[in-house]
Amino acid sequence: TLSGVVALACPGFTLVSGGGAFSLVGGATRTVTISFRPTAAGPATCGLETGTTACGAITLSGTGEAPPLCQVTPTALDFGTVTVGSLAEKSFTLTNAGGGQISGSVTEACPEFSVVLGGGAYTLGAGESRTVTVRFQPTGVGARNCGVGTGALDCANVGCTGQGQAASACRVSPQSLDFGAVTLGAPAVERTFSI
Repeated sequence: TLSGVVALACPGFTLVSGGGAFSLVGGATRTVTISFRPTAAGPATCGLETGTTACGAITLSGTGEAPPLCQVTPTALDFGTVTVGSLAEKSFTLTNAGGGQISGSVTEACPEFSVVLGGGAYTLGAGESRTVTVRFQPTGVGARNCGVGTGALDCANVGCTGQGQAASACRVSPQSLDFGAVTLGAPAVERTFSI
């Protein structure tokens, strides 16, 4: 008969079933189930006592991994005033500042804004980042806005704003000034034009 006591006292490791005293006759087995729920990031080890020198201790090990943490910098892009027919580009960065992985897809559905770099599906591991460049190309005058989606629950969408303005135009009237014949020494002759 093999007798002992299965005991465990380590943070993060828990005896789920099969713990406590046991007495096994030849050929008998006892199944012990252990769970691991880390209390801190980093490696964790534990010695599980069987209570008998015939079996010795069992070494338990695992690694606590920080949960994913999405950072979006900046969370809004202001393109300011852009002349119709011209364009402006600005960028934001998605970063996984935690552990694990963050997955999503960068998308937009606005006629005068477009993702020109970093769009589509992505997966970011711990410490990885992705730069996304958005282009604003107004086709008309007035305020415009758009939301660029990050496609991940933990990542905020990025608001984009801009103002379309008409291109400058110059008109001079009249196009020429004729001073005619002016006698030397006579008072000056004046003409005007408007811009």
